[in-house]
Amino acid sequence: MKVGQDGGVNNFHSFFLDDLGDIISQGENETLRQYIEGIKNRTNIDENRAVIEEVLQPKNVPNGRWPSPVEHRLSLMQQVAVVMIYIRL
Repeated sequence: MKVGQDGGVNNFHSFFLDDLGDIISQGENETLRQYIEGIKNRTNIDENRAVIEEVLQPKNVPNGRWPSPVEHRLSLMQQVAVVMIYIRL
């Protein structure tokens, strides 16, 4: 998505519109483009234990976590999502 380009997608919740506008105003952004347009080679990880185990290998996991009580730790799929984002950065 380029600055000033109409994405043609109107199904975003108004909760995100201000944030999306701030991001777009900063220029072209590949992550935002993928969020809006989607990506072609998605992997369904819901029941794919091999992918989950590969993603959560210690070599991929960030060295820290959000400072909160252990009772508020991320669920398994939240951990997978965070690590997948971390790997792509």
